[in-house]
Amino acid sequence: MSGSLTHSPAKALKARLVELGLGAEVGGTWPIYVNGGPDTPDAIIVLQDREAQKDGRDMNSGQVMEHFGVQVLVRHGRFETGFTKARAIAVALDESIRNDTVTIGSTKYHIYAVSRKGSPISTTEPGTKRSVFSINAVIDLRQTV
Repeated sequence: MSGSLTHSPAKALKARLVELGLGAEVGGTWPIYVNGGPDTPDAIIVLQDREAQKDGRDMNSGQVMEHFGVQVLVRHGRFETGFTKARAIAVALDESIRNDTVTIGSTKYHIYAVSRKGSPISTTEPGTKRSVFSINAVIDLRQTV
């Protein structure tokens, strides 16, 4: 189902990953940024909103069914450390995020599920030797308040 959102799906997912201890607010260990991150520190997580997957429309209500696209980027100076963090997030997307409620300010979101599109993909950040792991997923969520 689609519907109005006060915050982006990436921001809602960030709130849940922070609750799970897989990242932190800016200033903490493994800070999570939404839609762009700084050059330092090396160890960061960036969540980006991507194209939604439209699944059709309800014939009676006309409501559009869609899953929002989100990309998780994990960056670190050491390949093994980045890989370990990316795998931990991938496992959490599969096993720990379902039927959860998160709050951003006074707004609540219900995250029904997150579905990864594949395994983390590794690359090297251009102009550096830092490893970046990319996880593409879709998220089913609704704003409840």
